[in-house]
Amino acid sequence: MYIRRTAEATLVEMADQFKILAVTGPRQSGKTTLVRHVFPDKPYASLENPDTREFALRDPRRFLQRYASGAVLDEVQRCPELLSYLQGMVDESQERGHFVLTGSQHFGLMEKISQSLAGRVGVLHLLPFSLCELTDGGVRPEGLDALLFAGGYPPVHDAHASPERWYNAYIDTYIERDMRQLVNVHDTDRFQRFMRLCADSIGQLVNMTRIGSDCGVDQKTVKAWLAILYFHDTGLAASLLGIADRAGALLPIEVESGMTIIDALEGSAVRGTSVLIEHEARHLGEVARVARHEWYPIEHGRRGDQQVHRVD
Repeated sequence: MYIRRTAEATLVEMADQFKILAVTGPRQSGKTTLVRHVFPDKPYASLENPDTREFALRDPRRFLQRYASGAVLDEVQRCPELLSYLQGMVDESQERGHFVLTGSQHFGLMEKISQSLAGRVGVLHLLPFSLCELTDGGVRPEGLDALLFAGGYPPVHDAHASPERWYNAYIDTYIERDMRQLVNVHDTDRFQRFMRLCADSIGQLVNMTRIGSDCGVDQKTVKAWLAILYFHDTGLAASLLGIADRAGALLPIEVESGMTIIDALEGSAVRGTSVLIEHEARHLGEVARVARHEWYPIEHGRRGDQQVHRVD
């Protein structure tokens, strides 16, 4: 089942403005599904495929000649050498929307793009489903607790996967596959502790000194790990916090307030714009101020002995 993404219109507009499009974001946020839906007539090549990747690495010119009329190149960070050759190819053409690239490793991919394709590429950051997308797609869970536990990652909703099992597998795969490629992570147990501490800080100001002390690394390491850590989902945070049973658990208020900020980031990302978020704590409430004085009030209440709130 395809759930319509708000980013579709932005991608179509960008295809009229840029020779190359790049869709980045966390793994499993729906990048491949989105670009293949928006550009169904473009040839498709996945650089995750070992044979395809080997051909592209061995002879990038001949590989790109196969797609002289353009293509969707998936997981292009697996073959960054292609970017320099793409530069020469698109410089010889005036065609817009010629190539569409996707990549899961945001930091690594953006660094390579800025080196080779500056001024030629339009970038869209795709996050998991927003509240509006879940609602319009008819898959929004009933109730705030269920929504927070499910998060927004597409496989949880379009494949009806168990959030607990899916997020646990996602965390393990993310550490083993991606993190080792991006930073020097020898101690995966320590890094998992780091991620849990980050989840525990969701919706709050980040205290890098405390996080470093609690997981046994210095601030430099904390900064390096934070720079590549995607943390845009309440379901992921719940899994890292070890909260698996929605029926008997109460999520911390910060996880719920984090949902408001995450949704604001999602809305900004799909429009291809940036957003400034400021956090202001008050004695009787909290607000997340987003961009040009757009306010997202958070109404506080009590549930048992724990403070909770509702997002308006």
